[in-house]
Amino acid sequence: MAFIIIDYLQPSKGDKCYEYKYLATLSRRTHVAFIRTPPSSSPSSITLVTQLQPNRLQGLERLLMEWRGPASVALYASDEEAVDFAKYFRSNTKLRTLPDLVVHLVFKRQKQYPINYLRNVAMREVLTQYHLMLDVDFVPNSGLAQHAQNIFEKLSTTEETPVALVVPTFETSNSFYKIAENRSEFLHHLDEGKVLSYHQTAQWNLGHRYTSYAKWKTATDPYKVYGAFGYEPYLVIRAQDSPEYSELLLERMRDKFTYTVEVQVAGFQMFVLPDAYAVHMPHPKSTSHRLRKEDTSFEPCTSLIYQQVIRNISMNYPNSHTAEFIAKQFPPTKRPTTRKRRKKKRKKKPVASPASTTPHP
Repeated sequence: MAFIIIDYLQPSKGDKCYEYKYLATLSRRTHVAFIRTPPSSSPSSITLVTQLQPNRLQGLERLLMEWRGPASVALYASDEEAVDFAKYFRSNTKLRTLPDLVVHLVFKRQKQYPINYLRNVAMREVLTQYHLMLDVDFVPNSGLAQHAQNIFEKLSTTEETPVALVVPTFETSNSFYKIAENRSEFLHHLDEGKVLSYHQTAQWNLGHRYTSYAKWKTATDPYKVYGAFGYEPYLVIRAQDSPEYSELLLERMRDKFTYTVEVQVAGFQMFVLPDAYAVHMPHPKSTSHRLRKEDTSFEPCTSLIYQQVIRNISMNYPNSHTAEFIAKQFPPTKRPTTRKRRKKKRKKKPVASPASTTPHP
């Protein structure tokens, strides 16, 4: 769906966010199906969608080796890097022999990483019934696709509204971690501390908290979740019904928030998959970490653009449910506690003691 943009991309004189607003409308040279492998003899109904830069090739190989199904990948590279990637791909027997793999090439044009444009390029080329968007630094369990397909079939008999399935995500600090082959083994890894719920130790932990990890540990059936501000789960969703990611957002900051918002206001019900999991693996820091330090306008401009995108979603889905839900998509305003407010009460000025007087004789 195309967002309604009103006077937003008209930077004013001295606008500190000019660069980000300009980049939001930049056309990008894109080569769809830069590389394509032969189709599989046993086609799947779910395509993996991901994106990367050349410095994440190791993660791509690890991800695809575990997924072993259809994949649509968007690569952000310079002309020289594209040539190097083609050579690398031809020499890599593991990747070259994977069926149903398509790599799309988006040529570099600026230092900022157009992550949502890349996601959309890969999503638009999906040919299967469903797709799973998963970042390249994750590793999914091997039975995820079949499990998701079974759950879709089960829910289709009970749910009248469209459904999106949440893949619970976790993280490890061990670069050599081998993902568990089944749920029982994975729960042992959780108990032993080999893996943690995603962003459990990070400063920002709203991204996946609504998945309710405590409930997932004992769940045997899919359960419904409802996300407020900051929720950004990885979803398996019907390809033809999926909204697109907002290309106004660059880099890895609030880049997935708005997608989850639109999924929910569009009427999707989100269910958590009980027998699926994906683990985030250690990797080099992305350019967004550097931008936060070098460019003081990065975070405030991203926040400004995020707020505008949310308002645009509200205009595209005008109903009472949307208005109520949109109100929850902004950071909660912190207010002082009752105790702190009491401390801030104006103190009464001490009453001056009356002047001493000498008694009359």
